[in-house]
Amino acid sequence: MPVLRKKLRLSQESLADIIGVSRYTIMLIESKKRKMTWTMFLALFLVFERNEQTAVLLETFQISCKELDNIIIIPT
Repeated sequence: MPVLRKKLRLSQESLADIIGVSRYTIMLIESKKRKMTWTMFLALFLVFERNEQTAVLLETFQISCKELDNIIIIPT
């Protein structure tokens, strides 16, 4: 997650604000001292999936695939 966050030039605090958690929560997850909830995973996934710079990395790391576009629908 730190690689993806830094690729978008987001601080822990900025990312936390985007998904509605504390900076401390992001810090604990990045340091592997806390597991993320499913809801938090989905929020982070959508942030990174919908950004061109990080979407490519998600595919490279095999975290995402094109088939998910058929499942996850985001209104425009």
